Amino acid sequence: MISKIANRLHIRLSTALQRYCGLYLYRVLVRRLDPAPREALAAGIRFAPLEEAELRAHCADRRLELTWSSAQRSLARGDICVGAFDGDILAGYAWFAFGATPESGGVWVDVDSQASYTYRHFVRPSHRGRRLAAGLLHAADAPSAQRGCSRCVTLIYTYNRASIRASERSGARTVGYAACLRLFGRALSWRSPGARRERLRFFRPQSNFRPFSLAMRRLASMLAATTSRN
Repeated sequence: MISKIANRLHIRLSTALQRYCGLYLYRVLVRRLDPAPREALAAGIRFAPLEEAELRAHCADRRLELTWSSAQRSLARGDICVGAFDGDILAGYAWFAFGATPESGGVWVDVDSQASYTYRHFVRPSHRGRRLAAGLLHAADAPSAQRGCSRCVTLIYTYNRASIRASERSGARTVGYAACLRLFGRALSWRSPGARRERLRFFRPQSNFRPFSLAMRRLASMLAATTSRN
């Protein structure tokens, strides 16, 4: 009873911090990849990556909470989508990124180059409770390993117990915690030692122009020096 009350308070406090303060709290979980073939993890369910045309067709089903415009942006970044099929029905899906990825509110997230990053998991209500998450995560191990990855990183809100348990059942373990504060157009973050070891970082895309600007200033300085010598 006490644990249930504490969990409810945790949910209310965390969602209030997100809504009114722009503060997001995450648990960081990591799972080692196992690309070896494995028997079906859910009876009657087939797991496989979705091709672009197949993915576009499924985007027409609004119950999947997946839009083609969003899927296009993910595919353009090189992300892959793995689906769980119950016959011809797409029962669920999960996305996997291999570079910087939009998180929410204009903030992006990035992890170590030898790790994939999984996000946007969905399972139809009619298929929940059948442990499809473990199958979805494992189905991306082989293509992720082919891209040089050895592990998979995921961020889950600290109050989302169901998603944390599903990730743990797939073999993931908690390595640390992270917090991101969105304030006046900036992303201020804190990461525990375990999260830093995964090279987790939050940023806004415009920050990527700083190295470019510095390089341009150096080039201009070199050109100016050359001109003065002539």
